[in-house]
Amino acid sequence: MIMIVIWHLCVHGIQSSIQITDLSRINQFLFYLIESITVIAVNLYVLISGYFLYNKNKPIMSKVFRLVLETFAFTMTIFLFLLIIGEVKFSNRYLLLSIFSIFYGKYWFITVYIVMFTLSPYLNIVIRYLSKKQHLQLLAILFFIEAIWQFMHVVDAIGVNDGYSVFHFIFLYFLAAFLGKYGFVIRDFNKYIYLSGFFSMTMVNTIISYLSPSSIDKLFRYNSPVIIFSAFCLFMFFKKISFQSKLINRVSKYTLGIYLVHEHFFIRPLLWGDIGVVQKVLSGPESFFVIRIIVFGILVFGVCWIIAYIISNIFNLAFNYFGNIFNKSKLFTMISSLLSLTRKAIV
Repeated sequence: MIMIVIWHLCVHGIQSSIQITDLSRINQFLFYLIESITVIAVNLYVLISGYFLYNKNKPIMSKVFRLVLETFAFTMTIFLFLLIIGEVKFSNRYLLLSIFSIFYGKYWFITVYIVMFTLSPYLNIVIRYLSKKQHLQLLAILFFIEAIWQFMHVVDAIGVNDGYSVFHFIFLYFLAAFLGKYGFVIRDFNKYIYLSGFFSMTMVNTIISYLSPSSIDKLFRYNSPVIIFSAFCLFMFFKKISFQSKLINRVSKYTLGIYLVHEHFFIRPLLWGDIGVVQKVLSGPESFFVIRIIVFGILVFGVCWIIAYIISNIFNLAFNYFGNIFNKSKLFTMISSLLSLTRKAIV
């Protein structure tokens, strides 16, 4: 998630405030390098999710419901807090946006992720019955459609939308499932080859961006073949190493909350505008420009983590209390039975 925060600092903050070509040549190069490293975070997150979801057979509607409620808890808490301190004025429109933020697409990632998450049991049925050859053919077809055809020439009706789409997430889900079932795509390599692949793709993106700034919009699309391959290589690298860290586990527990805080539709303009984070990054000696990006990215991450920790724990207490009541109700039993029958009918 820290990669996503730094990516958003670069895209929503710095690029919206200055012309990158006005920076010194070395800072231009380093800025594009940071963007090339951090842009893969979304693809990486979806790959990890698909890797752990593809073989799950249990109903997940309760988890989907929890994710929807958690998003609601964050949007409403932030809205009410900003209302109390006078940063926003009450309006019915703002209230509706806070209540139905997912349905209005105010968090594009959460909206698309929830759709993918909801579809995952049915995607898993398809995955279970695909042979290795069929699965590989499906990946090739999906890759051609979104990473070659729709990367070179966009057709709105296809719905790839530069990777901001369910189509893209489902492709990554099928890719992660293939890696989970078979270990690798065509041939396996050691972890250092994958790490080298990641850095090679990162440098390719950086150099092209540096030499041709006008091509940036295309290069940093989530469905870019370079971005997809870069995320794939880093995913395979981490797949081949094992490490345990209580600190990482504790921090990662609230990563989704960090996204919900810093990408809130009221917080984003405040964070990258009024509060002055971007101005602080842009001020000072140019020789420390990149260091300031990283430092302020970490600071924003830390502050948002604390906020996410507080809201999440309050939400968990409330959800567990009311969840126990709902689980004992007849409505829950009826819904669970209906979903179970639907899945059996599809099988």
